[in-house]
Amino acid sequence: MCLHKPTTASEIAFMDYVRVAITSARLNAPSLAPYVLYMHSEGEAFDPVDDNTTGWLKAMGVHVYNWRLSFLDQMPPRKRWMERSTGICKMDIPLAAHRLQTELAARGLDVERVVMTDVDVLFAGDFTFALWPQARSLPTFAAGIEFFSKSLNSGVVYFNVTTFMQERAGMLTYAVARGFNFLVADQSWLQEWFDPVARKRKHLMHRKLGWLRLDETVFNARPFVHPWPGHPRRASPLRWKEPHIWHWHGYKPADVVCWLRAIAEGTWPLRAWHELPGCDPNGANRHTCGYQPIKDSGCRFFGRIQHSRCYLRTYTYLLMQHRRFLRLAASTSLVGRNAPHR
Repeated sequence: MCLHKPTTASEIAFMDYVRVAITSARLNAPSLAPYVLYMHSEGEAFDPVDDNTTGWLKAMGVHVYNWRLSFLDQMPPRKRWMERSTGICKMDIPLAAHRLQTELAARGLDVERVVMTDVDVLFAGDFTFALWPQARSLPTFAAGIEFFSKSLNSGVVYFNVTTFMQERAGMLTYAVARGFNFLVADQSWLQEWFDPVARKRKHLMHRKLGWLRLDETVFNARPFVHPWPGHPRRASPLRWKEPHIWHWHGYKPADVVCWLRAIAEGTWPLRAWHELPGCDPNGANRHTCGYQPIKDSGCRFFGRIQHSRCYLRTYTYLLMQHRRFLRLAASTSLVGRNAPHR
């Protein structure tokens, strides 16, 4: 993953996600070797010694590399705010993996395939990618989709380093031509470049390459749709499996705390508990249903997210796990403070 050097109060608070992601990965995903690109803004000096963030990461066995966005000079000045506020830094991860091939090989790691994640993930199992891609090569990457559309979601991406690097120059040329005007930085950039339909919409002439579908119910699970019976518009819906990687996509732990507080204080709206008679939340009239969880509760509300009936139970469970891993991370930081860096 890539991580911006935290300088503001909100960025420092965001480190809780990093601690949970790393701690849960070390415990539950033993086949993965964690690497972090520690992003520094333009003109910001690299730290000569470990700070509180990098010290903890290295004590956890994470390999940390000081990094600056490689294509920042190609971005128009009005778009350079994206360097810190979006996930565009993830587009440098394949480049970093390419440069680190000698080290990866020396450690006995796969130099061709890299798993890239957002920081707000929680590992509940190992990255045991399905067997079916072994029968055919991974063209560039595999990723899941949004649950409310067929658009790519870049919360978890499985990269083929070599083929992705072959596309990199063309991708940058395309991004410069677009003025880096992407709806969701890295996510929309990947979607437009590799998706034939998106390319047609943008009148982009490019050979068909594409990307493979990652089972998001396992490797990019969102709690608001757990358990997920399958996409209503897909002919062969995916069967629900136990998630290996959860993603706090949309609602965050603080939102769940707000829900629980509203329930305890009696301000949770009645229609958030059950559907009204005659309402089908999965039918054509779902947008006019009275069943609208969270709305008018005083907590943040995202209208595009459609919740399963088990969402409160799942979110509460994940909040418990989030806090559990934070406690483990805190104890590790104390134990590992004087431990040798690996």
